[in-house]
Amino acid sequence: NLSIKSFKVPELFIEMPETATVGTLK
Repeated sequence: NLSIKSFKVPELFIEMPETATVGTLK
């Protein structure tokens, strides 16, 4: 479970910043 979370979490952090930066710029 820990390995799965450690792999899934980075993906969320990679996807979130993109939407966050777009929302901030707009």
